[in-house]
Amino acid sequence: MIHVLIPPLPSQHNTHVREAGGEAAENRTLRKDDEARGDMKTGQDLQRLEYLCACKIMSNGDIAGRLLPMAPPTLLPPLLKAFLMAKFNEEPAGSRTVSLLPLGEVLLLWPAPCLNLLPHLPNLLPCSDTHFSLEGQEVRMNELLRTILNFLIHIYVKRLKMKGWRTRCEVSKLDLSGLLVSKLIGCSHLKLEEMVRVHYNPNAPPDYDKREVVVDVIIAEVDEVKKLRVVCELGRCHGAGLRVRLGRVRVSSIPSSILRPLIHSLHDTGIHTLELDMCSLEEEGVKSLLYLSQSLQGLSLANCSQVPDIKFLLQFPHLTHLDLTGIRLRGKVALLGNLTQGLEYLNLCGCFIKVNDLDALTTSRHVASLRQLDLSENDLGNDPESNALCRLFQAIQNICVLELEHCGIQRMSRYGIQELVATLGALRKLVVLKLLRNDLLSSTILVDLPALAKNPALRCICLTVPSWAYLSDNYTVNEQNIDSLQKDFNHSLISIRNPPPVVDWQEESTYSCWYYSVGRETVVLYNGEGVGGQLAP
Repeated sequence: MIHVLIPPLPSQHNTHVREAGGEAAENRTLRKDDEARGDMKTGQDLQRLEYLCACKIMSNGDIAGRLLPMAPPTLLPPLLKAFLMAKFNEEPAGSRTVSLLPLGEVLLLWPAPCLNLLPHLPNLLPCSDTHFSLEGQEVRMNELLRTILNFLIHIYVKRLKMKGWRTRCEVSKLDLSGLLVSKLIGCSHLKLEEMVRVHYNPNAPPDYDKREVVVDVIIAEVDEVKKLRVVCELGRCHGAGLRVRLGRVRVSSIPSSILRPLIHSLHDTGIHTLELDMCSLEEEGVKSLLYLSQSLQGLSLANCSQVPDIKFLLQFPHLTHLDLTGIRLRGKVALLGNLTQGLEYLNLCGCFIKVNDLDALTTSRHVASLRQLDLSENDLGNDPESNALCRLFQAIQNICVLELEHCGIQRMSRYGIQELVATLGALRKLVVLKLLRNDLLSSTILVDLPALAKNPALRCICLTVPSWAYLSDNYTVNEQNIDSLQKDFNHSLISIRNPPPVVDWQEESTYSCWYYSVGRETVVLYNGEGVGGQLAP
């Protein structure tokens, strides 16, 4: 699936290419310092003043309810951004909850005909001033969006026919695209199907009032397919008071017999990204995809079985985001060089690529446009592949996110690792580097990898705790090993650059399962005494 880590490339969720992490860090710092500021210095930036005022207003539901109707239109965008940040940072237990009512008031007062929520969301890139990992921020953002989107759709659609609402509300288009959240839209669009039916009037006059909602949807069940087709068909008819436009559609594990008519119904719905996850895509399915060839900018065929060939991709002239995870592409990557437009996002995870494929990508037109590249789950630890990787990374100077998970980097020679690190350090736009599930040696982590901090743009390094940290039978010793490794690595980074890049450490279950199985199931001997079922102190 197309999973973009940095905020957004055009038409993708969470891919703004704002200077990654900077705005989020600044916002959190402003909120943190807000309580301590009793006066403002002369010459304070006006936008900061607006945001600080917005934070104060939106942090209290009563104050927001009184002041929002009097807020000037220019203050509404920072008010919306401050509300979302406050909701994002609220306590999970609910001891300090932020009311949703101000959000409805902002929707009512919004001065433009279109409200797009995506630019106002907090940035998810981890920064040094937050204790949330990247994964933890994504979970919290999902929780926020589940609440926010359902509320916005409810208050926008359910009140369309309330007296005075249409004359007061300037918003005729509610754009919630780019916010693909698990277990949300699949339920929400079932409600939208009912709402589209309610607001459909075939006898409407020619100049009837129309409203529009733009959403992304996840389809995982046959019933959802049927309801989504109703939404698409009614939206094309005269008398559709509420038209649902689709930005991004993800389809998971749907039979090909149902997939083909669904793809046909998506034509002329505004769709720009289609993600087919674990779907059977036979020759007939490929033919149906061509109905969307002129509108699609993003296409994912992740883990799709029976894909006959990838030559059909050449008939998609506007493709900029492509995910081919799990499709065997050894010797076929050169075909991607014939695409008419340079790719910004390319996922070749688990595609069994080798030296010739890496070299073909190096000489393709995509090296100038690529912003995110995923080469995970490919065996790239041998010297020929290592050298080809360095040649590729020397060519993709505009890359922002690079994923090399489980690529066998630990099997590279010491010289190969040092050359790879030096090449990565020269990528002046690289923001996120993921090296997860590469079981690196301590010398590699503590001696070679700190040189990555020489890259001033690098904000986040994702690493997996290596297996040698779990060798002890004593849980405390293992925790000490892990803590010592992380502290030493952080000190090495600080010695090169302060503040250093954020290091997002993750633990791999296959590395530590041996230790935990010893603790639970076997008999361990300490000083000649047997201890059953637990470790001796």
